[in-house]
Amino acid sequence: ETRFKKKKKVNEYFECQGGPHKSFPDKHGFCPWVPDYLNYTGGKTLFWINVGAHFHHIHNFRESLRLFESFLRQHPRPDDWIVLRTLHPGHRNCSTEFVPYPSFQEFLSKGWTTKYDWNTFVEYNRMLEDLTHRVRRDTNGWKGARVDLHDIYWMTALRKDGHPT
Repeated sequence: ETRFKKKKKVNEYFECQGGPHKSFPDKHGFCPWVPDYLNYTGGKTLFWINVGAHFHHIHNFRESLRLFESFLRQHPRPDDWIVLRTLHPGHRNCSTEFVPYPSFQEFLSKGWTTKYDWNTFVEYNRMLEDLTHRVRRDTNGWKGARVDLHDIYWMTALRKDGHPT
């Protein structure tokens, strides 16, 4: 947690979402929504999360996911349900083209690019899936919430107009 205040330049990729303004973790390493989540005592929480797409390096994404898993282990909430949503693919001309691609091969040949690191999204999603499986297999050490994966990548790949969601 202290890594954020000591080496902020290294961790600038870790941006907090969920509010109207860009923000970074506080001096304790928490995003603004974390205290609300941890202090909520009104019952079970459905925590639907997308860790975001703009990490630009697999290492940064992996580190962010490691920090998130560590957070969940440090603050177990066994009655909660966490759903990790995969990243949807990026598409060229997503705001001007509204006809779906007829096949995944056409998506790869016409709509996909490495310009925005879209080529890393499948690997990012694989890491999310691995986290879900790791938590499920850890029957002795995992004391936290149920964790599931909502995979939207393949169902949104052919829809150019589905990207700006």
